Amino acid sequence: MIQKTYHIKEYTEAKLASVLDEVAAMPEYDSSAQILAVMMEQGWDKAVIESKTAMIIKRLPKVQIAGATHFDDLLLMDGPVPNNSILTFMFFDNKAFEIERFELDEGCEEETGSRLGQLIGRHDDPRCLMTLISCVPLDVEKLLAASETEAEAEDILVFGATAGLD
Repeated sequence: MIQKTYHIKEYTEAKLASVLDEVAAMPEYDSSAQILAVMMEQGWDKAVIESKTAMIIKRLPKVQIAGATHFDDLLLMDGPVPNNSILTFMFFDNKAFEIERFELDEGCEEETGSRLGQLIGRHDDPRCLMTLISCVPLDVEKLLAASETEAEAEDILVFGATAGLD
């Protein structure tokens, strides 16, 4: 796997287009079996995020996108929320991942963990699990315990990010 990360400060379409042109020109873009783009968005304006993802999909149709919003000191900010993006592109030689999106509500750890365990159990030799959780208070240990019970997957590496206003 090859990974390349971009931090777009004070986002504009032109800045994102420049990043996407650079990614499209990489030899790995054409040669990879799968490409994952992980978007971390400082703001949470749905229309802005949708326009960014639409541009990525249009310019880089091989890319699959996952992501989350984050809240860098928002409670301490005075004025508008910056429109910054962090984009990490991961290029895989072989089919390596599946993206699943879960709607989360407070107190959903056991149900969601069970669904997550079923997802993991569909794979012959899962190696890791990346979670990106935004805005919902969640007991991650409880969620993972429920997924382990369902998938018997206690040896899987878990990594990722969680963000919220707690």
